[in-house]
Amino acid sequence: MADHSVSPSGPASFDAWEPPESRLEALAFAIFAVRRTLTQTLVGLPEGRLWPEGGEAPGAIARGAWDREWHWLWPAEMEAPALPATPTLVEVLYGLVRHRAVTEELLMATDAAALDRAHVSRSAVAEGRSLGEALTHVALAELADADRLARMRAGVEPNWAGAEDLLARARAAVSQAVNAAGAG
Repeated sequence: MADHSVSPSGPASFDAWEPPESRLEALAFAIFAVRRTLTQTLVGLPEGRLWPEGGEAPGAIARGAWDREWHWLWPAEMEAPALPATPTLVEVLYGLVRHRAVTEELLMATDAAALDRAHVSRSAVAEGRSLGEALTHVALAELADADRLARMRAGVEPNWAGAEDLLARARAAVSQAVNAAGAG
């Protein structure tokens, strides 16, 4: 009979995570944590606030994230999916998910040694960066995007629930990945 008792520390959250066991795992988790945060920060955004007149647009932040991913992580020969110049919220969310799927495939097909080899993407080749350096760059930049977007959204939607828990998790994951890169 299975033991269904609750541990003294209480039940585990459905999305609780164990600390990564390797540099590759830490970088992969950081990449996923920042994209989840960026995506969730956009969920439920009123359509009129995606591309506002004047000022920074949440849609432009999202486009910057997927453009960065395409330039820094995707193999140089891959074409980016075509999306409208000013996509709807659904199209923005699709672009974020679609772009991360290619990165997920890349990460699942790689090994720890690949992190230190030159990465063959548009920007990584141009700057002589390794896959580990490219992943770190993307994670740090996207974390800054998520942070900026959360501040913007909280400023214009006082009743928005916020994303502090997700931002805290993403910050911790990126910090752990950067520290693993420094140790590795």
